[in-house]
Amino acid sequence: MPIARRISGRVLYCDKKSLYVARGRKILCSLDGGEHWEPWTVIPGNGLERISGKVSLLSRLLRTGAHHFLVSDAGTLIIADRNSYISTSEGDWRFLSSLQGSRPLVLCESEEAFYYGEYRSNSERSAVHVWRWRAGDTGWSSVWRFEGVRHIHGVFHDPYSATIWVTTGDEDSEAGIWRTDDGFQTLHRVAGGGQQYRAVQLLFTRDYVYFGSDTPAEPNHIYMMDRMGHRIERLAAVGGSVFYGCKVGNSLFLSTAVEPSEVNLRPYAEVWRSDNGIDWYKFLE
Repeated sequence: MPIARRISGRVLYCDKKSLYVARGRKILCSLDGGEHWEPWTVIPGNGLERISGKVSLLSRLLRTGAHHFLVSDAGTLIIADRNSYISTSEGDWRFLSSLQGSRPLVLCESEEAFYYGEYRSNSERSAVHVWRWRAGDTGWSSVWRFEGVRHIHGVFHDPYSATIWVTTGDEDSEAGIWRTDDGFQTLHRVAGGGQQYRAVQLLFTRDYVYFGSDTPAEPNHIYMMDRMGHRIERLAAVGGSVFYGCKVGNSLFLSTAVEPSEVNLRPYAEVWRSDNGIDWYKFLE
């Protein structure tokens, strides 16, 4: 297996040219793959947020600091603490608004907007929303209201079909993979109704959607699904709940978290890779 290279800080964003990491409330940029770093910006914050940003344990306990960073034609968006900030044309940061719920698991960028799904404990099962921001908006607006789900795991843009997908959890009836073809005028469930459809991350190729299950109650697996949900194929068993993933070139990556349960006993986080979408192997642990 390859040896992972350690980078000091929380990796927020990367593309073919640049890499951004957060160290406390400071964001640094590297143009040479992490060999050299230059200060890029400092995230605004109140006194407690600035203090916790300097103490890693306190930052982790309070879940402060930068969590998401996306760049699009509409601007650069940062989610830090439970707040959102948008860059101005002058390069300064403008407070956009506080978020509903805790920090979202996934932040979505489409051609014209940013989206996030409301994520919180929600033991009372009150309504949760998909929120959207577009250039010119003064804040986030609700574009879909879910009844009967605990929380929203993620919102995703499918570049091959120009559609938006949503994943929800947690109980069998609440777990689902959803799609809108008309900008949230309608939303329908493509797959769901069981723990193996309790997904967080979705990855897309021209022909298929890929996801891993996120359940403490059953062994977890990686799946391939056509966009109508008619064909869902189990591809690999993994050691824990699948939270995150990405596509790099033609290669797909999904990673697991360590959440010990009666059936998920692996003490290691795993990174799984596929170069053809069918054959998956453990790339790192």
